[in-house]
Amino acid sequence: MTHIFLVRHGTNDCVGKCLAGRNMDVHLNQFGQEQAKKAAEWLVDKGIKRIISSPISRAVETAQPLAVLLHQPVIENKLIQEVDYGDWAGTSFDILKKDKQWKKAIHNPETMHFPNGENIAEITDRVKKFISYLENEFAEEDIVACFSHGDIICMLITHLMNWPLSEYRNFSVQPAGISALTYTPQYQHIHFLNMSVSEKFPFPKREIQKKTNI
Repeated sequence: MTHIFLVRHGTNDCVGKCLAGRNMDVHLNQFGQEQAKKAAEWLVDKGIKRIISSPISRAVETAQPLAVLLHQPVIENKLIQEVDYGDWAGTSFDILKKDKQWKKAIHNPETMHFPNGENIAEITDRVKKFISYLENEFAEEDIVACFSHGDIICMLITHLMNWPLSEYRNFSVQPAGISALTYTPQYQHIHFLNMSVSEKFPFPKREIQKKTNI
C-alpha cells in the first residue's frame, strides 16, 4: 500500500493539564501554531497526495498550514477523531490519577470502557476501518499525511504493525510529533516514531521493522 505520516495535533492549553477529549473549543495556542507551521515546512516536499485529519478543531488547525502550502483540502475523517472519554472529558489529570478506573485504563487498556464513552473494542473497530480505508483508497507508493490524537495514533501504529493491543500504552507521541510508516498487509516498517519539530520536545529517532509472511 502506502507511506503514511502520522502527526499528532500541536500544543494547546489542555496539554499536560486535563483530558480535552472531543471538545471543539480547544484550539492550538501560539506555540502549537508554531509547531503546526514547522511540521508543514518539514512535510511540504515529501510528495504527499492526501491530507487527512480528525474533525476535532486542534487536529484540523495542525493540518491547515500544510494544506495551504500544498494547495490541498484537509479531508476530515471521523474514524481518526479523538477517543470519546465520556465523563472524563475536561477532567484534570490530577483528579484522574486518583481514580481507580483511570489506573485500570493505564495498566489494562484492553479491558477499559470509558465512563459513558467508548470502549476499547469500539476504538479498535474504527481504527481497523481507517486502515481498510487506506488500503482501498490509495495505490502502492502513495504518500498520505494523517493528523490525529495521541491515543488514536498509538492505536494505529499498534494495529499497522500487528502488535498486541496492550502494546499501545508502551509508547507515546508528543504534540506535533511526526511518525512515518510504510505499510502493506504483508510488510510493515516504521521509519521513525515521534520526530520532534520543536526543541521543546526533543525525541531521538527510532526504527522498528517487522515482516509478516502470509
